[in-house]
Amino acid sequence: MVAPPPRSINGWLVLEPGDRRLATGTVPGTKIRLTLRREVLPFFLALAADYNETIEPLSLGKNDDGGYAYRQSRVNPNWSNHASGTAMDLNWSGHGSQNLANRKWWSLKRNKTATDVIKKRYKIVNWGGDWSDRYYDPMHWELKQGTSVADVERLIDKLGIDPKGVRAR
Repeated sequence: MVAPPPRSINGWLVLEPGDRRLATGTVPGTKIRLTLRREVLPFFLALAADYNETIEPLSLGKNDDGGYAYRQSRVNPNWSNHASGTAMDLNWSGHGSQNLANRKWWSLKRNKTATDVIKKRYKIVNWGGDWSDRYYDPMHWELKQGTSVADVERLIDKLGIDPKGVRAR
């Protein structure tokens, strides 16, 4: 019996490095480039652009923002959502995983409000800043489990996101 192809935590198919279903784009208004699954790339580029405008500028530091990564999860035995190209990390040098000192920064009214607006607008994502102390990861954004390509396409259409990740205002 042939084993089924591996899936990430959120249920999406894990992609091997170099898979044609991966694509790279530039976050609008920045020089930051992200690689993600082709179908979800405009969605995440728009989210990252909103983050850049309303929460804080994206860093140009080496390897400070990223999407696709072929690896297992760091918090459980499954494949990471990064391995399916359905998760991204933003400004990880300042907000990296388990950086509990960031809780105060994220709880400031301005930052909390801006984050809440993004979570409401992009309602099919989970934000790692909502996770427990054990897995607190405010740099992390991922598609929710059970989200389909059709769900992403509907929200892209509703928000007026173009193929380059520019959201209609």
